[in-house]
Amino acid sequence: MNTLWTKMGIGTRLYAGFALILVILITLLTVAYVNFSKLNEANQWNEHTHEVLGASQEMLESLINMETGERGYALTGAQASLEPFVAGQAAFKKALTHVRTLTSDNAAQQERLKKLEEAEQQWRATAAEPAIALRRASVAGTATVEAVIAFEQAAKGKTLMDQMRAILGELAGAEQTLLVERARNAATMQATTRMTLIGGGALAVVLSVLLATILARMVLQPLRAILLATEDLRSGEGDLTYRLPALSAEFGQVATSLNGFIQKLHDIINEVRKGTETIASASQEIATGNLDLSSRTEQQASSLEETASSMEELTSTVKQNADNARQATAMAGSAADVATRGSAVVGQVVHTMTAINDSAKKIADIIGVIDGIAFQTNILALNAAVEAARAGEQGRGFAVVATEVRTLAHRSASAAKEIKALINDSVDKVAAGTQLVGAAGDTMDEIVGSVRRVTDIMTEISAASAEQESGIMQVNQAISEMDSVTQQNAALVEQAAAASESMQDQARQLEQLVNIFKLEGAGQQRPVAPRPRKLALAA
Repeated sequence: MNTLWTKMGIGTRLYAGFALILVILITLLTVAYVNFSKLNEANQWNEHTHEVLGASQEMLESLINMETGERGYALTGAQASLEPFVAGQAAFKKALTHVRTLTSDNAAQQERLKKLEEAEQQWRATAAEPAIALRRASVAGTATVEAVIAFEQAAKGKTLMDQMRAILGELAGAEQTLLVERARNAATMQATTRMTLIGGGALAVVLSVLLATILARMVLQPLRAILLATEDLRSGEGDLTYRLPALSAEFGQVATSLNGFIQKLHDIINEVRKGTETIASASQEIATGNLDLSSRTEQQASSLEETASSMEELTSTVKQNADNARQATAMAGSAADVATRGSAVVGQVVHTMTAINDSAKKIADIIGVIDGIAFQTNILALNAAVEAARAGEQGRGFAVVATEVRTLAHRSASAAKEIKALINDSVDKVAAGTQLVGAAGDTMDEIVGSVRRVTDIMTEISAASAEQESGIMQVNQAISEMDSVTQQNAALVEQAAAASESMQDQARQLEQLVNIFKLEGAGQQRPVAPRPRKLALAA
């Protein structure tokens, strides 16, 4: 095993060590992912259970509403009292269907729901609907209120209602048991996941420290050898004929690369020697070129002065355009504000016309009620006249009164019909006015939109003019800077002439410095030197 490890390259060793740690981390992450997925699934089932509990509570509330509506109708006989019964019945069926869908995989819950549905149907058939029918009969006069009271006091539906409450309690209790069991399993899974992550993390830390120690020892020893060899090269006073000793593994490649670097440096220094001679002759040509550059720089300075004068005139024109654009933008903004206020006023008119229309409709409804009352009064007067006719001589005065009442009822009905016709005509006219005002509101909105678009366009024009003004000012500033730079270039050209002479001197000095290095051909190549003194290298 040790022999196999020593035969491995540095890259293979690094890959093997990090792969081991990576496998541990992947294992930990896999375990954590699986457990967290199970926890997430448990949470989803908990949400499912809470939804079942909520639907069960809705069924209980629906039963209470049905019982309340049935009793309220039995007490009052008012049809409005039956609304909780009807609404509760619909809500109960809806909630029952929902719970059946949610618990389709639970046979016990399906059985409870079946019993609940049967009990609810039996309660309606034997208690609620008979009580409602009996109360309706009492309202119609075919049964007595005492019979209704006696039926309610018999409490025929109480046993079934208690049975339905018990079934709902069992259903909710079963779901609560599932919640408790899932919570217990989740706690166990969390503890297992925590211990797995802690143990695996500790193992990964120990292996990481061990791997770091082995890799540090594996890398630092060859590095010390290379450092000692390069230190010997550094102290060789420019001897480029020296070569590094051979090393094992990848560090042997490093040594080969360093030897190649030394050879490359040897070739570069040799080329630099040749280049110094070329620099000397090139510096003379640079001095000649500087004279031509000085003449062209003067011509450029003259052209820049003319350009600067033209740019000043252009700047003045663009600035005036920008001021005009800003004024136009302000005027367009004012027009947009006026149009917006007009649109708001039209909107208020539309709202007022709608309110008038609603009021007229309400008046029409009231007239309808008055018409109905007159009709009922007419019927009552007719009945009174019939009864008076039966009474004979004793009911003659009552018959006269009944006739007058019928006359008044007829006149009230006629007046109500005339008022209703007038109100309907007013409603139609108000509706037509509302449509016209609505069309005016749409037109005002279009005007506002157009004015706003004009405002946006003027704003863009103003912004573009401002940008043009800013850009031209920048160009003007740049031209001024170019003029200044051109003046400086003229001075720099003179300095360049002096610099070319200085470059010739520096070329000669560079040649002297390059001659310090010992190159092949100038002497024999030294053999590999023995290991010099040991140098410290921090781990």
